[in-house]
Amino acid sequence: MKINRSELIQTLTIARMAVAGSDHLEQLGHFIFGGENLITFNNRILIYYPYKTDFQCSIRSELFYKQLEKFDSEFVDIELTGNRLEIKGTSEVAKIVVKLKQDTEIFEVIDTIRKEQLEAEYSAVPEDFITAIDFCSYSASKNAADGTLCCICINQDKVIACDNYRVTKYKLKHAMTEGDTLIDARIASEIKHFKMTEFSIGENWLHFRNDKGVIFSARQIFGDYPDLVPAFHVKGVRIELPKNTSDILDFVSVITAEDQQLERKADIEIKDGRITAQVVKDSASAEKSITLHADYESLEMRFRVHIEFLKSVLKHTPMMVYSEELKKVKFRTQSFQHVIRLSPDPNQSKIINQQSSDSGKIPF
Repeated sequence: MKINRSELIQTLTIARMAVAGSDHLEQLGHFIFGGENLITFNNRILIYYPYKTDFQCSIRSELFYKQLEKFDSEFVDIELTGNRLEIKGTSEVAKIVVKLKQDTEIFEVIDTIRKEQLEAEYSAVPEDFITAIDFCSYSASKNAADGTLCCICINQDKVIACDNYRVTKYKLKHAMTEGDTLIDARIASEIKHFKMTEFSIGENWLHFRNDKGVIFSARQIFGDYPDLVPAFHVKGVRIELPKNTSDILDFVSVITAEDQQLERKADIEIKDGRITAQVVKDSASAEKSITLHADYESLEMRFRVHIEFLKSVLKHTPMMVYSEELKKVKFRTQSFQHVIRLSPDPNQSKIINQQSSDSGKIPF
């Protein structure tokens, strides 16, 4: 079977989002070619991609993907011979052992999800949904002990997330659900690269479909999500941050470049009429300050924030509300609200998280 190599790689790039890094079930790390489709599954996500082949097998995903990348040929011939998939280019040949027998345990789950996909009633996804989950993913808890706070909650036209230390709410252009629907926040970083147009809630899975018929199914999380409406009741002094606040964030971001995306954070301090961004690590540190308006010379506060998130917020609004009584700051636009609990000590947020995990209460 002759295949355009670049087009195949583009297809595999989408499918590999649902490939497991490692698992006791081998085929969770495989591309599964079914003749009419390509499927990947990692227990949290299943991607169904309509893709016709004249072979059916399961192949180690990273080996197959990286080998294809090394070919120079525009087209490759792929043929299944025995238990090997043979890939031929103009002057290259590679043979990879494949799995012909399906793991029953995996395919029982896959068949159940596929049934949900086929029976689902889809509706249009709000055009700002990706923006909403991208904003909210920064605020979801990374601590498994926090239960449903590790999720992003979709409720009608609102998307919300909280980690006991900060909380974000985004108002969609139209409703997606009738009540609370929870999705693992870790999936947000993957789903935002998937250009979905339709959405459906199945019995156990959430299904996102694009105009090519590709379906991204994410495991639905069940549990009670706390009422966070009171967390946004913040009134106080309005502070207009300088136009070049993003510059100080850019300066310190170099130190966080090798961190995982959601861990790229800076400590922000407002004191003596200046705002300072700082990142301190064992291997390096950086800080930069700029002058605030003279009206704010007496203010003092300190908090930790995700660098890219704050830069994104500043594109929409330079205004921040500071409540000295509540020890909170709040950013707000027409679409979203974000509240941070202030901490004089950069490590205090960890203490707050631990205390709230122990008590089961949200410290807002």
